[in-house]
Amino acid sequence: MHSCPLGFGGTEPGSVRAPRAVPARRPVRTSQGRAVYVPALLAFLLLLVGPPAVHAHHPVAEAIPDADPVVVVGSVVDREDDRPLSGAQVRLRQGTDESWIGAEVTTNEDGEFRTPPLRPGTYTLSVRSLGYHTLEQEVEVEGASPMTISVELAREVLELEGIAVVATRNPYLQDSGFYERQRAGFGPTLTREEILARSPRHMTDVVRGFAGVELVYGNSPTAPFVFFRRLGCRPDIVIDGANYGPDTRMDDLVQPNNVQGLELYRGGSSVPPTLSTNPCGAILLWTMSDDFPDGERFGWTRVAIGVVVLGITQLLRP
Repeated sequence: MHSCPLGFGGTEPGSVRAPRAVPARRPVRTSQGRAVYVPALLAFLLLLVGPPAVHAHHPVAEAIPDADPVVVVGSVVDREDDRPLSGAQVRLRQGTDESWIGAEVTTNEDGEFRTPPLRPGTYTLSVRSLGYHTLEQEVEVEGASPMTISVELAREVLELEGIAVVATRNPYLQDSGFYERQRAGFGPTLTREEILARSPRHMTDVVRGFAGVELVYGNSPTAPFVFFRRLGCRPDIVIDGANYGPDTRMDDLVQPNNVQGLELYRGGSSVPPTLSTNPCGAILLWTMSDDFPDGERFGWTRVAIGVVVLGITQLLRP
């Protein structure tokens, strides 16, 4: 009967010698002469010092370097004629309008722009220019620097609100019936603005431009009479409703800057009968006083002067 090895020492009597087929396990002789196997010795040492500490190995993610920043360059032009748009605002942003990162630049006189270096990624591109529709879309900032983009803006059609034109009427001319007769069209009329637009020095310079009007100086080289050539007669001169008759030089009575309105009637049938019955016609002047530039009636002082002049003219008539 064979017995199995019991330990790591030498063979006891009657035991089966270890097979020679395992030459690698050569015994090591100690100072006492006993043989000890190397694996047994290692096991013994492990029991004394304990098993070696086992450290778990966790894979460490390799640091991925950030991509190189990208400079964006480009141009902004008119979509219709490719005209460069200077002063256009170009913004590349990430985030909201209140809190964003990116860049904001303005195009030069050639419509070109250039941003500072930007971190690659998705940006919202916004381009604005006065008179054009705003362009806003997402772009990918990536690739080699500089990155080039071209922008075309469409013109914006401005819809203007309706403008109400309100004519301001002179209260004095309104009360005198000037606007009603002007609307009826019985004769040519002029307002104060139209009179002053002619830059006249005298009132006769104003009426000189009407068709069929002739100025007859007579014995006065500076203050002519008004003469209707076709009718061969002189019209009445009526100032603020006061009729001074046909033999009155109106330059002696009134100056252009005092006149609010002028009406000229050829023929007696077109003149309001309350103002003149002269068959030749009449020239109606509505004035403003020097003391009341806002449109008061012709001053009484000037009316008195007119009466005196009219009286003298009547006395000098042959």
